[in-house]
Amino acid sequence: MMKLSKLMSITLITGLVLGMAGCVSSGEDGKGSGSGTEDGGVGSAKASEEYFTWKANENIITGLSESGAKQKELVIPERCEGFEGALDFIDGRYEPEGYSVVSISFESDKDVDLNGFFKGSRLQRLELPGGLTSIEDREFWTSQSLEYINIPEGVTVIGEAAFSACTALEELVFEGDGLVEIKDSAFEICESLSSVEFPDSLEIIGEDAFENCSSLKSVILPENLKTLGAYSFMNTVIEELTVPEGLELESTTGDAFTNLGGADLKVYVTAGSWADLNFEEAFGINSDYRVYTP
Repeated sequence: MMKLSKLMSITLITGLVLGMAGCVSSGEDGKGSGSGTEDGGVGSAKASEEYFTWKANENIITGLSESGAKQKELVIPERCEGFEGALDFIDGRYEPEGYSVVSISFESDKDVDLNGFFKGSRLQRLELPGGLTSIEDREFWTSQSLEYINIPEGVTVIGEAAFSACTALEELVFEGDGLVEIKDSAFEICESLSSVEFPDSLEIIGEDAFENCSSLKSVILPENLKTLGAYSFMNTVIEELTVPEGLELESTTGDAFTNLGGADLKVYVTAGSWADLNFEEAFGINSDYRVYTP
């Protein structure tokens, strides 16, 4: 009986010690309240100001902290009002290969100034805040690992070359009906993008906007589109192009769909619609590829 009692006491003490050790380990460097885990566990992220560096006495993020750089998933804290510098800066040092972060979201839906902070980064997924109103020129240019991004309803204009050469981008989600213009070369050389469905609010697609999107097979044009820029879908492999019945272009050069490489192109239009009556002039596509929708 003495031996059994002693053994139970030792077991209890060992368990308490191990439990305390685990608590100490999770709180190293005073950052135990941060997002995810030290090995970068994805899916349980919580916002932590300690994972970022901040401009002195301001609510502006300037880069990652050492502990933030170790995470795979981060949440931008509500405190953030904008960005300076770049995601590639770790405690003030430029280290483009020095972080493990692949996914970022925002704790708050309020508007922020992105200021090119994510340009050229190795992020794979970025969930922008619902209140965002601006995506400027070259905002995400050459972010070659980016696979997913959403465009919030409050964004009315996507800047020139904003996503140019985001070669891994597969999923582009337009939220709501707020977008009015996609500027020149905005999604040029997005080689992994296979389909696009625009919000009906979109009125302008700029020159070269989706040029050299070499996997793009399916496009649904918006009903309120007025301007279709030159070479906007040049060198794509579109197989299905859907044109809404109410679409009436006011400006087009007739070469938006130059050099399509799709194996079996079909352009869906409504009989008697503006697109039907102006088919070849508007799209520069032989009328043999026209298919009437029921």
